[in-house]
Amino acid sequence: PLIYQNTDGAILLNNAYSETAYLSGYHFVEWHDGSTTNPRVVTVVQDSLFRAVFAPNEYRLTVEVSDTAMGSVLGNGVYAYASQIQLFAQPKYGYRFSQWSDGSTENPRWLTVISDSAISAIFIPNQYVATIVSSDTLWGNVLGMGRYNYLDTLDIEAVPALHCHFLQWNDGCTENPRQLILTSDTTFIAVFQPDYFQLISNVDSDMGQIQGAGSYLYGETVVLEAIPFLHHHFVSWSDGVVANPRLVTMVADTTINAVFAELPQYHIVAESNDPELGRVSGSGLYYYADTAQLGATPHGQHVVFYSWSDGCTDNPRIVQVIDDAQFTAVFGLERFSLD
Repeated sequence: PLIYQNTDGAILLNNAYSETAYLSGYHFVEWHDGSTTNPRVVTVVQDSLFRAVFAPNEYRLTVEVSDTAMGSVLGNGVYAYASQIQLFAQPKYGYRFSQWSDGSTENPRWLTVISDSAISAIFIPNQYVATIVSSDTLWGNVLGMGRYNYLDTLDIEAVPALHCHFLQWNDGCTENPRQLILTSDTTFIAVFQPDYFQLISNVDSDMGQIQGAGSYLYGETVVLEAIPFLHHHFVSWSDGVVANPRLVTMVADTTINAVFAELPQYHIVAESNDPELGRVSGSGLYYYADTAQLGATPHGQHVVFYSWSDGCTDNPRIVQVIDDAQFTAVFGLERFSLD
C-alpha cells in the first residue's frame, strides 16, 4: 500500500491516488518531493511514503481607531492562522480608551487570528472641572462653572454687583464675557472692585484750601475740611452745610465747593490823654481776631503812665480785635509825698 503522512493537515489513503483534505485555517503547500500537484496520481511500483506539507493560512487583522485625533492602536497587520496578537489602544492627551468595537474593555488585550477581521478602538474625551469663583461675592458673581469635555469651548462671565465693576481675571485677562478651550482642570477667579467716585471741591485759592477731595470707593465715608488762609474765614459749603470739617458718604461723583470770605477789619485807636505828657503806639486797621499791641511812652523824667482808660495797667498791652475800639493812655506827673 501507499503510505501518506501529513503535516498539520489530513490526507486520504488510496492505492494509486492521493488527495489532501485541509483542516480549517490551513492550506496545502506541496508534497515532500516538491510536487505541488493536488490531487495527484502516482504509479505504484514499490512501497512508498509521501508526505504532504501544510501551512497555516494568513489573515489580515485590521485594527483601527474611532478618531485618529484621539489616539492610536498597535496590532494591525497580516498574521498566520491561530496567531495570538496583542492589541493596544494608546489615547492621546485629553482622551481615554473606552472600549473595542466588539464591546471588550480590556486594554491591552490578546486576540486569536482565525480569519480576516477588523476591530476598532473607541476613545472618548476626558472630562475636566472648570472652577469659576468670585474674589468677593458681595461685589460680584460668576457664570460658567461645571464639568466639560476636553477641548470644549467654555463660556465664562463675571457679573458685578450694583455699584461695583469687574476688574480682571486672575490671569490678568480683562475680557468679559470670555471664551476658553478646556484642556485640564482649571480655576479662574473674577476680580471685582467697588466703583470709584470723585469728590471734587473747588475754592478760591487765594482764600483757603480743601483737604479730602479725591477718588473714593462706593460707600466710603470721607472727611472734607475747608482750611482758610490768614485773614479769611470759612462761610459754608455750596450745598448749605456749615459744619467744618464734615463727613461725606460717596455714592456718586460729587462736587462740593467751599465758600470763604475775607475777615472784617476794625479800627483800633490808641491815643494819649495829654500828648505833652506821653505818646502811644498801636493804632491801626486790624482783621477780626488779630491781636494789637498797644504801648504808652511817657515824656520827661517825672511823667508816668498810670493806666488805660478802661483801667488796665498793662504796658505794653495786647488787645484781641473783635470790633472797632478806642484806648486812651492816661499819663500824669509823678507824685511825691511831703513828710
